[in-house]
Amino acid sequence: LVSASGNIGSRWAVHATSSGKALLATRPEMWEQLPETLRRFTANTIVSREALKQQTDSVSTLGYATASEELEEGYSAVAAPLFNPMGEVEGALSLGGPTARMAPRGLEYFGQLVVQAATQCFRTKLKMAKRGVPGTLNCGVKVGARIIPRRARVLSLSSAS
Repeated sequence: LVSASGNIGSRWAVHATSSGKALLATRPEMWEQLPETLRRFTANTIVSREALKQQTDSVSTLGYATASEELEEGYSAVAAPLFNPMGEVEGALSLGGPTARMAPRGLEYFGQLVVQAATQCFRTKLKMAKRGVPGTLNCGVKVGARIIPRRARVLSLSSAS
């Protein structure tokens, strides 16, 4: 059984999640809070700061981060940073599900989806800001269920604060 249940305010190891990696890639100050020794959760967990840095460096090129069975065996996810109208990262948008269900399309496919959704969110927030409406992380992003495999419908928002 693979699950990604968490309650509002749940905390996960930043080095073992796609959201955490997206935030590490765009918020350099977060590296200072990262412990020297990274905890291993599965055989795939990155426990070397050097290897983690290499992976987070790819976020600037790809636009998204990945975590493939790093926090929990059988669960994979992708995440894109969420920017506010001032260009500051205020969180991450992630999509995850059972690795077996995500594998046929590949993490690259889902990574592109979260980048599109994060871009849509940014544009919505920019329009709101131009109208003088304060923005929040909840910006009405919709991702069509038909393009997300059944049982891989976990969309989550992570705050950078």
